[in-house]
Amino acid sequence: MTTSKVALHGGGASKVSGIYEDHWTIYMLIDLLIGLAESITLEPPGKAGVGFEFFVDRAGTREWHQVKYQNAQLGKWTLAALQGEDVLENFRSKLAGDKLSTCVFVSAHAAHPLGKLCDHATESTSLAYFITHFLSSKELTDAFDDLQHKHWNVTDQEAWTWLRSRIKARTLDAWTLEERLRERAGAFLDGDPKDAVAALLDVVRGSLYRPLDRDELIRRLAEDGTMLRGTGASANEVRAATELFRTGVEENLVNASFLVREEVSRITQCLRSSQSALVTGGKGCGKSTVLAGVVRELLLSNVEVLTIDVTRLVRETSSADVGRTLGLAIPPAAALAAVARTKTAVLVIDSLDSVGVNRDKPVELFRAVSEVMREATAYPNMAVLVSCRTEDLDTDTRLRSLVREPDPAARFDVALLSREQAAGALVTAGHDLSKFGEDQITILRNPGNLRILTKVPPAEFFDFATEQELVDGYLDWAVRT
Repeated sequence: MTTSKVALHGGGASKVSGIYEDHWTIYMLIDLLIGLAESITLEPPGKAGVGFEFFVDRAGTREWHQVKYQNAQLGKWTLAALQGEDVLENFRSKLAGDKLSTCVFVSAHAAHPLGKLCDHATESTSLAYFITHFLSSKELTDAFDDLQHKHWNVTDQEAWTWLRSRIKARTLDAWTLEERLRERAGAFLDGDPKDAVAALLDVVRGSLYRPLDRDELIRRLAEDGTMLRGTGASANEVRAATELFRTGVEENLVNASFLVREEVSRITQCLRSSQSALVTGGKGCGKSTVLAGVVRELLLSNVEVLTIDVTRLVRETSSADVGRTLGLAIPPAAALAAVARTKTAVLVIDSLDSVGVNRDKPVELFRAVSEVMREATAYPNMAVLVSCRTEDLDTDTRLRSLVREPDPAARFDVALLSREQAAGALVTAGHDLSKFGEDQITILRNPGNLRILTKVPPAEFFDFATEQELVDGYLDWAVRT
């Protein structure tokens, strides 16, 4: 079978533009295939569909898609160019007329400054914060004013809300879109990805003007000889990513063993009920170790788990990039959902603070991790377990917004070890407790500090009065040895 290139829409649309629209339509059709959508209606009939290629019904929302390959004259979509194509007016009609509707604009050329305003609105926690911190140039200030008064005739609060949560501007060049489409098709459908794309396009041809649901999509593909993969992702790949995290944590355990942490059982119980959880605490308090303990308990109870250590991410710009870093062919949430099917699943995000404003990470990485977490909310049987340093959470509004939406997670603060646990670990490591004062024991109740000292042979024990002196003494010992 060979891939057919047929444009959905007639008129003067060029062949390349038609192929681009086809590819985006099929890309969204795979959302339906893997359970991210309830139905899709291609070329909606009547006045309701004017200006839109299709709409997607998801849980509680209707998502209207407008696809335009490019703006050859300007190389970008300014507000004036969008209004010239009635895009802004069509968006206003949907958003003002139905509180459950959202709108998506897709093009190979950026919608600027609309896309920038959407990004900034998403990253702000209030209209006041948006205006103060993100309308930093006359261009953006004027654009926001034009949207309110010239194009939409709404209040500033309404305009911000639309930009923040009800409008998406996606920019994908034709090559990248085609590459990602083949990746998705190959991950979820048997056979050559090109053949899978062709089979999906055949379904599109025969499904105009009416809703298409997942069951019909699978049946139509089967009639063409294209079958849904058993999982859509390799269970071995998902488990390998989690095992890598567990191995990394276990290499840094105090005395190479897990200390009993009462938080583990409480968090595990929360996650088994498909409720997400947030684990907080100070530096070195053992958040990653607690997560590893929870992962171990979940796996023993037949829960599917995928773990992402954010500190290992560098320059990923999308959830698909994060998936590739983990050795997955598809984004993490989709891979985990495909393996879990109807079983309980938990997506673990360790060290979320690594993409906070106080860290030296590109803002694109924050957006990629945000996308991973948002995609997980599409699966009702999937909970998310996140760890984050308390100090970063307290000072970073973006992190707080991310862990609180759409549903606040149950929060668990990781406490310091008990005095008995710290003392017991020192004895196990061969140290003489009589050499330690109470202030030193208090410092060593922090698992990070305790791990440092238990690496030092008892014969080379050094005195310390503060945490910094402990670290300095350890580094001096490490250099000598």
